[in-house]
Amino acid sequence: GLGDVYKRQVQESADLPGVYLVDALLPGYHYLFGLYSASRVASYNIDLYNALRSMQPAIVYLRSDLDGAFSLAVEERGEEWLGEFSKRISGHYQTAQHMLTSLPLRGTGDVVSFFEEMDQLMLRMVGEWGGRSLVVETRGRTIDEVNRMLKRSVLVEEAA
Repeated sequence: GLGDVYKRQVQESADLPGVYLVDALLPGYHYLFGLYSASRVASYNIDLYNALRSMQPAIVYLRSDLDGAFSLAVEERGEEWLGEFSKRISGHYQTAQHMLTSLPLRGTGDVVSFFEEMDQLMLRMVGEWGGRSLVVETRGRTIDEVNRMLKRSVLVEEAA
């Protein structure tokens, strides 16, 4: 899955001087949406970019087939996992200030709807990022294809 893409990119980029890859902990939009208003997250986005500007930060956003990804996760991990995952997400975002998806989440359809909505909000923040950004569509692509796309991207070439 996408975790494998990330791990492979980290391994292949580890020896590049001055290039640091950080998973979604930064910018961390997915932790903020639902807990804070969209306008507050947008302000955070600007502040974060300004704080990191000297490092020439770039965002690479990998988009996936959410329905397919969650269906595969449920197939691999079981309905019990989905129930626990839904409960954890519902609890974390119980104070959602902007979400259209009803909480608590019940089943794969609700989880997918929630993450589709969050995907749109995160894409908006990537679009408002002050520096370089790249959105990579991973639907229907193998890990190797995505890896090649990332290597060919202007962001990776400029960073190297």
